Amino acid sequence: MERAYTCSRCGAPLEVTPETIIAICPYCGFPTVLSGVVDVNDVYILPAVQPKIIEERFQRELHTDFDLRRIRNEITPRRIEGVYVPLWVAEVYVKGVVSYYYYVTRNKKRKRVYRVENIDKNILLKLVARRQIATLGVNELEDTINREALSKSKKLIEVTPEEWSTIKLEVLNTEFDKKSATERIREDAVDYVRKSYEEKGTIDGFNVSSKVVEDPFLLLVPLWYMYYQYRDSIYYMVFSGWDGRLLVKTEPVTSTRRIMYLAGSILSVLSASALAYLVYLSSKSSNELGASLLLPLIPVYFAFHLGRQIIKDIRIER
Repeated sequence: MERAYTCSRCGAPLEVTPETIIAICPYCGFPTVLSGVVDVNDVYILPAVQPKIIEERFQRELHTDFDLRRIRNEITPRRIEGVYVPLWVAEVYVKGVVSYYYYVTRNKKRKRVYRVENIDKNILLKLVARRQIATLGVNELEDTINREALSKSKKLIEVTPEEWSTIKLEVLNTEFDKKSATERIREDAVDYVRKSYEEKGTIDGFNVSSKVVEDPFLLLVPLWYMYYQYRDSIYYMVFSGWDGRLLVKTEPVTSTRRIMYLAGSILSVLSASALAYLVYLSSKSSNELGASLLLPLIPVYFAFHLGRQIIKDIRIER
């Protein structure tokens, strides 16, 4: 027989699924942590800023954005929605050795430089606790979580009904329990280190291990969506719910922007032609082409990219 869950505040029945970790009462709106799914002591929350703060940030964006300020009189705010995104957070200790190389050019000569670095440090890792989730804004929200943000969090069980009434939002369910999150975070820590060195050069030796310093805890991070209408289409801005920071937005491609894209595309085509002619002249004098053949392709790529932007109706800006 399935267990019946009731609200810890008013006793009303709660609707839950196997993935539900926090059920919101449909009557009084109070959150109830479901025992057995996650330990109530492992759940922390970052209080959400009030909707009026998000509305003020939205209006400020309309007046300062290069494109939106030109059409702000035609923009109509539609609705504002907020959710709590669950993140598993843990401190991870990483240790090991990485060897890599990169190239530098000195006196017109290309030289390979080798580096060997020891790694011995703690890093703060976050894991979005859901597989199926809209990614626009969520990854950016994850990047805002640092030690300063953690200092502003508190245990969910310490939130009073009065406090919750001012910060209550829908809480998204999690698909990773604590054990699964611990393993994923350990793997992600190693991947994080590898990626950081891949940005520096080519790795030819990698021996790094990780250990979770403390048990992960589940942090509920607020995320606000502000929807607005321009002509017949709906766009939105995504804000970090705990500090009101704009994370990402979708906006219409205005006529001014299309003209800029068209001008950039034409200039790129002309640049490609000029570079191709210079490569041709250089090859006649030196009989060597080499990597110079690739130079005209660079502006061609930009022309192609800008040309695609001209026909789009929506652009994403971070």
